Amino acid sequence: MLSASIEELDIEYAKRYSLYQSLTTNVENLIRTLLESADIEVLRIETRTKSLDSFSSKIRREGKDGKYKKLGDIIDLSGIRVIWYCMEDVNRICEIIYNNFHIDKKNSTDKRKTNAPDQFGYLSVHYIVSHDARRKNLPENKQFTGMKAEIQIRTVLQHAWAVLDRRFRYNSPDEIPLAVKRKLFRIGAQLEGADEDLSDVEAKLKALRENYEKVFAAGAYKEEINRDSIAVFIDKSAAALAIVGDARASGIQAYEPVRRDVLERSVLLLVRMLKSMRLDSVDDLNQLLQKLQPRALDIFKEYMNYRSNKPLTISNYGVIRLILCFSDGDLGVRARNNSGFGGALAEFLNAKFRPAPPKVKQEK
Repeated sequence: MLSASIEELDIEYAKRYSLYQSLTTNVENLIRTLLESADIEVLRIETRTKSLDSFSSKIRREGKDGKYKKLGDIIDLSGIRVIWYCMEDVNRICEIIYNNFHIDKKNSTDKRKTNAPDQFGYLSVHYIVSHDARRKNLPENKQFTGMKAEIQIRTVLQHAWAVLDRRFRYNSPDEIPLAVKRKLFRIGAQLEGADEDLSDVEAKLKALRENYEKVFAAGAYKEEINRDSIAVFIDKSAAALAIVGDARASGIQAYEPVRRDVLERSVLLLVRMLKSMRLDSVDDLNQLLQKLQPRALDIFKEYMNYRSNKPLTISNYGVIRLILCFSDGDLGVRARNNSGFGGALAEFLNAKFRPAPPKVKQEK
């Protein structure tokens, strides 16, 4: 096959540019679907299809003469970047990508395997992919036959280093002044160390949650109140699950699908309420919920009747916040003052607990 000239490559890419844009979107959507199925909510997914100007500059760059014989030799025209917090999740994402695409191993790179003593900070994975045998013959994918995309997978700190590296990049490491080179190595090493520390924190949090599950299953609730202990407790406690069940029976619906960011905000609102109520341990909450549970169904039905049974969606944590507003005495007052509720729920609580007006004495 005769090699295409630079001008011919320009013309061919211009003709196929929209198809490469479609490939970028196609691969992005598949990645999102795969990660959602694995219950991985990524921090960010970035995409780009190399622009016509950028393509033209690339094939004319010094040292590239004769490298590209045909358009298919250029393997980074469609690019997808997946960014997440720590290495453990990056490893999971890499495994999913590896198992669901055909990987061009010759042109893919895994910086995690780099052991050079003077290279730090950037341990990203770059996969060159195409659709595997299961997907390449699907009607929507046949148009992408012979086309490849680049998928980069990195942590947020690796991404920060990549951005900084581009900002201070020289054409060759030999061009970098020694003082600057030393400083850049130090920054890279610090970021790599921070990446490892974040992974350690994530591992400790996972172990802590597993311990909460173990002790709560045994009926021991002496743990302190924090985000993780409360999240596990609401999922495992018989009292909490009974109250949530009463809410659903009254017509209050659950969030579907449940997004991680929504759940995290909701559990933090509950933790703040519990702190404001001055509860000392998860056991205090458990005992309080056991007292409230016999009244829960009637309370939820009363609220749904107040709003004329209009559809209502509240997370499990929101349900617990609502029932805590009906605690007796000062506990209930503090709960209502820090409920975080607005709109119809706030109006309902205000109407329910508004002090009765003083009786006016009748003059004789």
